[in-house]
Amino acid sequence: ICFNNVFHTRHKKHFVLTPSPSGLFLRLYVYAIIAIYQSLACDMKLQDKSAHTQFTTDDRGYLTTTAKLARIGAMQYLGEEIGKTANKVYDVYVEAEDLFSPETIKSFENTPVTIEHPEEMFVDSSNWHELAVGHITNIRPDSSNEYLLGDVVINSPKAIEVIRDGKIEVSCGYDAELIDANGKIKKANIKGNHLAIVDEGRCGDKCKLGDSTMK
Repeated sequence: ICFNNVFHTRHKKHFVLTPSPSGLFLRLYVYAIIAIYQSLACDMKLQDKSAHTQFTTDDRGYLTTTAKLARIGAMQYLGEEIGKTANKVYDVYVEAEDLFSPETIKSFENTPVTIEHPEEMFVDSSNWHELAVGHITNIRPDSSNEYLLGDVVINSPKAIEVIRDGKIEVSCGYDAELIDANGKIKKANIKGNHLAIVDEGRCGDKCKLGDSTMK
């Protein structure tokens, strides 16, 4: 049921105590239009919230899906994030040869999944039990060699609810070497650490939890 405070607002003074029939009809007509609009708006909100309920669980209660984890190309960073001039935006590139290298793919295999990046930006055996809600596996390039794909297994019931409520973009946590060559900054020697489920990832809205139709 969708409630709205519009109809709860009352004026302190009413100068017309008995409205005319035509005025009453007009008022009822306007109220009916408003009610229909609010009903439609409420329905849209409910549909929006349930838009991601296609994520199903297996007989163990685990959610398993496929995700685009990362992509090649340029992403924007503030200078203070990469040791450059503060308050300046830099394009940092990821090349296919670096993202899809055997070493990088292997480093992401079986890394933990978190809800948001941890404050320390690093997950290991000392904090895994506090942060991890699942893991990723079967890391591979997509058929276009543009995205890095992985199968995502979510074990935490709370995390599954967060995903079903619409939090589905992802952001990789990793170590990398920044190489500045002829004014172009690129990442190399990428080593995966974790995958964070976030509201909005730097990779863009294409990097998200998806379904089995991804190749």
